[in-house]
Amino acid sequence: MRDADYFTELFWFTSVVELGSFSAAAEHMGVAKSGLSKKVRHLEERLGVQLLNRNNRKLVVTTIGEEIYRHALDMLAAGHAAQISASNTQKKPGGLIRVAIPTILSNWLFDVMSQFQSKNPDVRYEVHIVDNAVNTALLHVDLCLSVHPSPIDSTDLVVRPLATLQQQLLASPSFIRRLNNVTQMADLRDQQLLVWGTYGAPKPWVTKNTTRIIKNPAVMAPDLYALKEAAKAGLGVACLPLLVCRNELDSRALMPVCENVLPEPLQLNSLTPSIRGITLTTRCFIEAIKETLTEAGNQKEVHK
Repeated sequence: MRDADYFTELFWFTSVVELGSFSAAAEHMGVAKSGLSKKVRHLEERLGVQLLNRNNRKLVVTTIGEEIYRHALDMLAAGHAAQISASNTQKKPGGLIRVAIPTILSNWLFDVMSQFQSKNPDVRYEVHIVDNAVNTALLHVDLCLSVHPSPIDSTDLVVRPLATLQQQLLASPSFIRRLNNVTQMADLRDQQLLVWGTYGAPKPWVTKNTTRIIKNPAVMAPDLYALKEAAKAGLGVACLPLLVCRNELDSRALMPVCENVLPEPLQLNSLTPSIRGITLTTRCFIEAIKETLTEAGNQKEVHK
């Protein structure tokens, strides 16, 4: 069947399956929910089968829908393979890179993107700010950077470690003055701490010698950028990667707390969809990121 509308409908169907609802898929792809729903219904009519069970609470893929979805993924992978074959004939990077990044890395990565684009002016970017991209939305991007623990048994993702980012306990000068020269992590109360976590499950602070379980933090947030802003505002002490706090440390908007405490480094990974290959442009961009991290050099040093 060589019908452009048919292949387009298959693409929209995969988007709905991967993102779990018509609303999420429509928002992610920038289309009207009603139009997206019509395309999937037209696909069902064209194939003569029901692909999705719809109700007010949940969208469920039928058995035949799962089979059609797998075939549609093969179609998309073939299309991406054609793109890779074409891009690999290029002598230098060019074209669109779809990148998903957490908020905490956005300012730093925009600098890297600018440097890479200055050397490769034909490169364009589509940026998605996603604070935990270890989900099916990754299938719509070429590259994701993540500081979250990555699944070790996923068949959807290819995980590549990029760097370990040294962390440090940081707070605003005004908050530090209220701490009265505290030097040990054990002397900090839970109510003085800003913690990374979600749904009532704060992540512990892990050092070489101890693990601090934090039950009642002053602030808990699902992304590190929010914690950095909370620390700058004087709400408490946060454990943050130095790579993205250099400007604040240089301007003394943030300062170290308990300098003898060395938190466990944060792993920075690149994630790419396993159903796709990696284009020349994406490979070169990943190498540029690695080079920038290497040049930073002092990411493993404690800022004093």
